[in-house]
Amino acid sequence: MNKTQTIFISLLSLLCLTLNTTGAETLSFQTVLDQAIAHSYDLRIAETDIGISRTGILEARSEYFPQIRGRLNSEYQRDLTGGSSAVTTIGDTILPSGTQFQNSANLQATLTLFNFGIRRKRVKIAKDDVSAKSALYRQRLRDLKLQILEHYTNALQTYQTLQANQNNLPIRQSIYQMMERLNEAGEASKVLVAEEAIQVAKSLSEQNNLKAQFQKQLKDLSYYTQEAYELDILDMAPLTASVPSSAMEMVEENLPELAFYNLEINKKRNELAIKRRERLPQLTTYTYYNLFGADVDQWSRSVKALQNRSLSMGVSLNIPVFDGFKNRAQIKRAQLEIKRLKIEKDKKLAELRRDYEATHLIAVSYQEVLTHQAEATIQSAEKFMMEERLSLQALLDRVTVLKQQVAMNEDEQALKHAKAQKNSALIKLLIMTSTGD
Repeated sequence: MNKTQTIFISLLSLLCLTLNTTGAETLSFQTVLDQAIAHSYDLRIAETDIGISRTGILEARSEYFPQIRGRLNSEYQRDLTGGSSAVTTIGDTILPSGTQFQNSANLQATLTLFNFGIRRKRVKIAKDDVSAKSALYRQRLRDLKLQILEHYTNALQTYQTLQANQNNLPIRQSIYQMMERLNEAGEASKVLVAEEAIQVAKSLSEQNNLKAQFQKQLKDLSYYTQEAYELDILDMAPLTASVPSSAMEMVEENLPELAFYNLEINKKRNELAIKRRERLPQLTTYTYYNLFGADVDQWSRSVKALQNRSLSMGVSLNIPVFDGFKNRAQIKRAQLEIKRLKIEKDKKLAELRRDYEATHLIAVSYQEVLTHQAEATIQSAEKFMMEERLSLQALLDRVTVLKQQVAMNEDEQALKHAKAQKNSALIKLLIMTSTGD
């Protein structure tokens, strides 16, 4: 390796050298999470769905009030028989006689008096739908937290690896330069020099790949937060979690999925009850108030002639007799839908139990990894300090000391990764075992 190549590698190293931390913006998990919640489309949709469901309660309660309708008719009737025919009815058709302008005004009111609790069931369904939508909101909020945690953990580990690479690159350059001087002095072979040059090139390549990967992970976070992050002026705060995994037990009654499926099943049961009660009689009351006016010559006089014509009030009992087995099919459908919801509920609970147990296992196992890695890091640091003292006493060559420093940096990186994985698992457990608020 000649001097031109040495200068080229040094310049390339300086060009690709890492993040400038001067005035760096510190990005924390809580900051990212707050921004993601504030800008989440899914949460805004879920909130709107809750508002839509609340209107369903008003709609269901409307059946407790009378239904009032008004109607106006204005027509010209011409008798084509010359007045020789009488009023005739055929089925629902009335054939009048005489030629005249005629107008009518009609006001009718109907009210259901008794329908075996169908109205009450419909109000209960509407209220359960609001609660189900609220449970769905809590579920989406929890899922968003888990997604942000995963993306942040991945970005943090890439950032830590990038920092370790940035710390090791100047050391590897120094090792390469020392090996080149030793080669010129005849104390090291060209093979050793080439090996160190390869290590420098690998570090440069890895650093560029890590930067590209880190940039993509920041873009993933930006999708949720709608914030732009500059790689060169960014510092990521580590994850922290102080609650032990043993203190976070999953209480199934607090799961939003369980609440959602229970409410959906209750809705279907009420729908089933409604379908069964629709086969029973329904008692209603009605009132009709009519005005009528007519004139054989002028429309305006027919309007002025409007006067009270009739007032009728009564009750009716509607008895369904046969609907072609439609109601029977609807009952069967509701029963099968309840069965399907129960199966979905059991499946979802099984998945949540599996995820909780897997996350709990990760938290426990990484605690052990963290303990061993911490010991390895301490030993690596002690070895580096010892070799540094021996190097100062000229009892050990400087290249060996620098290689140990690289190893120590790698151990520190592994320790940071273990901490990130452990704390990420603990935070995930905390999110999974919370009520979702």
